[in-house]
Amino acid sequence: MPSAETVTHMLTLCDERMRELIDEGVDEGVALDRTWDCYELAFNNSEKHCFDQRDRIFENRLRTVAEKGI
Repeated sequence: MPSAETVTHMLTLCDERMRELIDEGVDEGVALDRTWDCYELAFNNSEKHCFDQRDRIFENRLRTVAEKGI
């Protein structure tokens, strides 16, 4: 399980990603769902991958942070 500092960093990255998606015209609720999907899978080190393949790079970034810490 990631440390508290790592989780805080991951959530900060998620907030930034969500704002990027909204700036690109994605509905706020959809942006939240897409971002949370990546976070949840990375945090739990799931074998599954995010629903929206456009978010795969972000998911992998979160997985790396979760594995290595900040």
